[in-house]
Amino acid sequence: MNIKDLMVGDWVQNDLGEIQQVSELQERGAMLFYNDIYPYEDIEAIPLSAEILGKCGFEKRSNYEIYAIIRDEYEIRFFPKKNTVRFILMDAYNDYVEHEYAMPCKFLHELQHATTMCGIDIHFRP
Repeated sequence: MNIKDLMVGDWVQNDLGEIQQVSELQERGAMLFYNDIYPYEDIEAIPLSAEILGKCGFEKRSNYEIYAIIRDEYEIRFFPKKNTVRFILMDAYNDYVEHEYAMPCKFLHELQHATTMCGIDIHFRP
């Protein structure tokens, strides 16, 4: 991975396939929790899957090919066929959409960045 793609707190896989969180970014590599430093080429992004989305609290919508979660005033939907995450800002009564924003998203760290930009906390449970 590229250092520009990562932030402290991102969940990634090391070269052994272990899922760990980035605790520090350095010039030569990222420190993952457990205080191991991995060169960026040994760190891989975690692709979004039904399992990963479930560990973030998303639920599959029965009639649709989407996964959704409600956080604060947002409904966040992930569309696997399009690799897109959509943020829907509802009014206080969830009656109508005030604003909608979509962006491409294929990996867990991208989902983390998108939710952080909206001030939404998604808890990943590995």
